[in-house]
Amino acid sequence: MIKTFLNVLIFLFCINVYGQEKYSKKELTEDIQYLFKTIKEGHIDPYFYSKDIDTICQSIISGLPNQMDKDSFQHYLTLQTSNLWDIHTGITNYYFVSKVSDSSKLIPNNFIIKDSSLLLVQGNKKLQVNNINGISSKLILDRFYKYTKADMSPIIKQRFVEKYFSLMFNAEFKGFSKFEICCGQNAQIIALQPVRCSDLYKPFGSRKDFDSCYFQKYSLAYLIINTFEGNRLNDLNLFLASSFKKIDSLKIQSLIVDIRLNGGGSDNCANALLDYIFNGDYSILYGFNRTKDSNGNIQNGSYTWERKSKQEHVFNGKFLLLQSTQTASAAMDFSSAIKTSHRGLIVGEPTMDPVYSFANAKSFEMPNSKMGFRCAQGFYAMPGSNANVNSGVIPDLYYNFENDNINLEEMNKIIKLAKEYYKGYFYFDYKN
Repeated sequence: MIKTFLNVLIFLFCINVYGQEKYSKKELTEDIQYLFKTIKEGHIDPYFYSKDIDTICQSIISGLPNQMDKDSFQHYLTLQTSNLWDIHTGITNYYFVSKVSDSSKLIPNNFIIKDSSLLLVQGNKKLQVNNINGISSKLILDRFYKYTKADMSPIIKQRFVEKYFSLMFNAEFKGFSKFEICCGQNAQIIALQPVRCSDLYKPFGSRKDFDSCYFQKYSLAYLIINTFEGNRLNDLNLFLASSFKKIDSLKIQSLIVDIRLNGGGSDNCANALLDYIFNGDYSILYGFNRTKDSNGNIQNGSYTWERKSKQEHVFNGKFLLLQSTQTASAAMDFSSAIKTSHRGLIVGEPTMDPVYSFANAKSFEMPNSKMGFRCAQGFYAMPGSNANVNSGVIPDLYYNFENDNINLEEMNKIIKLAKEYYKGYFYFDYKN
């Protein structure tokens, strides 16, 4: 017992003195082989990435040194597997999040990349960035592009920026408690307040997952739904029941649902919301889907939601859905349902996930380094989409929102634009 205890102390001492635990090339090879074996067995189309995925695996293994610590291995593998990424598959998110602690000071996601330039977005202005805290934009972009696929479309690459820029900057240039951005020819200095990781993907105004406001004078209701996470289904059901009861009692004629900051979760949440805007038996053609069963056999079929709304308070009026490039996964499924059913008008920008995409991700852990990764188990395509489609669900009416939360004035502006866009009448052909 004493000998074992002493060995543990020596082991911990070695880690503290010499850094992280080192993994041998054999252990890291086993991890890489596990990653690729999982993708080949579980992914619905592993050759979406390459005609010879085994060659990619062997190439990554051949580049391994004799040993690496976990941080170095994570960084190496994240860069080497940038082609194994379809939003629902890969290790990128696990790597970046592992570099963030509760005390991390992150730069806000106020940036876009356009024409190989880094731009700072402030309201409706886009300012070219010269440097951030003295780090040149060229170096920042060089580091950033290492994490992206060479053949990634501009749309997908932009979404990658929006999702990972803050985390990438922290991983590559960590240690800042404040951020000064030098912009333009006149070297204008703009200070950005740091944010926490937990705040990166939440609205800057209302931080509630669910919120609502009602304007009886204008017969208008506005619901904010920022998550479809499965563990929030009960909370969502309570919110929807209360909201639609009030909408009914106020005899609201126009409803705006805002899912611009909804990164998805479970389709059960999307279905719960659909039941409040469709009466009785209803069917929605979502598109084509392909999944693997428990034996690894591929199942093909059309993805149709056959449901029966049993809700007491169902909204039958004019319906607007607000979405953005942050709308993803199950939230995109909801947008797709509205799009294919013509239940209402979609306003905003294309969704984050492409309409020809992979889904149903499962999480895995490598046996030695314990590094996490995800692998898509399914595939879907909206009606009319094909492998060349890199865009998300396209809105009926493009609109650039300057703020996360909108006020009554902007709501009325959107409704006015919708009426003008559809030549004087509000687009609404559900049961007309």
